[in-house]
Amino acid sequence: MKKRVIAISNHGNFIGGGEHSFTDMVMNLNNPWTGIAVVPTDGKVRKILTEKGISVKIIQIPPIRPWLIREIIVCIFEIRKVCLSNQVDLLYCNGSRAAFYGGLAGRSCGIPSIWHCRIADKDPLMDSILICLSSHIIANSQATAERFSRRVSSMVTVLYNGFDIDWLQSRSIEKPKIIEPSWKPIIVVSRVSRWKHHDIALTAFEKVAVSDRHLHLFFVGAKDPHDQEWWDYLHNRVDRSPVKNRIHWISWVKDVRPWYRASKMLVLPSINEPFGRVVVEAMASGVPVIATDSGGIPEILEDGRNGLMVKAGDADGMALAMETLLYSEAERHRLIKAGLKRAKDFGLETHMLQMMHFFDDLSSQSS
Repeated sequence: MKKRVIAISNHGNFIGGGEHSFTDMVMNLNNPWTGIAVVPTDGKVRKILTEKGISVKIIQIPPIRPWLIREIIVCIFEIRKVCLSNQVDLLYCNGSRAAFYGGLAGRSCGIPSIWHCRIADKDPLMDSILICLSSHIIANSQATAERFSRRVSSMVTVLYNGFDIDWLQSRSIEKPKIIEPSWKPIIVVSRVSRWKHHDIALTAFEKVAVSDRHLHLFFVGAKDPHDQEWWDYLHNRVDRSPVKNRIHWISWVKDVRPWYRASKMLVLPSINEPFGRVVVEAMASGVPVIATDSGGIPEILEDGRNGLMVKAGDADGMALAMETLLYSEAERHRLIKAGLKRAKDFGLETHMLQMMHFFDDLSSQSS
């Protein structure tokens, strides 16, 4: 017997790894589950899902503000209407705002809802509300699960993100044409948000690049629309850099594989990274990784075994790690081999089996 899940996304465009995981999950639902996606805008998320034949509803998901009460009520009733008209068995909510609206809609029509939490930082105002509205919570790492108190630990399950390893390792991918054969590219793949700390990667790169004219740094990812000040600061910082001509800003890309294919290493300098999707992507692509020892990163990476970890905010330590990967071929190849092996632990097929099992259990409990 067919079962239906409504999958609600916080965002209509790709803000971070959460949207990639969301689309992967919806596109790879297994029998007996089929999905209907709800997105707030007609953006890239809708485009990718509809190209794969997924039914997508556009429902505005407003900020949770008292003066938007009318829009809030409309949103809840629109989601409720989709639930009832499609005889939905489960609501899957990707993010806090989705969990608020999905939880209220689910409560109103007796459908269980899952909050997939991908942020490790607590929200003192909303967490208690979302816990009450959710039937269960999926955390993308142990670090994210620690956001919740022991009192509610029984309703929190850790499921690591899944990745299409074969897709990442496709031999048909070519390097970006912008990269010249003599260059040694170092990449940072993430949204340009303050907590991602692109400034630490920049400082570390400058320390290494002054003695090697072939080194180039690429920032791959869109700017944070909510923090123009940080974007301006970084660009002003780059304009003053002695190696500014070797620092490149690449916006959001639909396919990041060409950048992995071209790179000498991936650097992830963020603090309290909830999971670290790009770490697994890089390892699966045969790219060695340098990342900070905070958040969910230590759950993926083991320092010196399948990658290199540095203290958060330590630009000197990051520069030394860069030099290790650049000038010690034996160490570089050892870490690449170990990284490829570790990446297989995060295969998409295994992840989807876990998700379907979780959906089945929650659905059967409520029936």
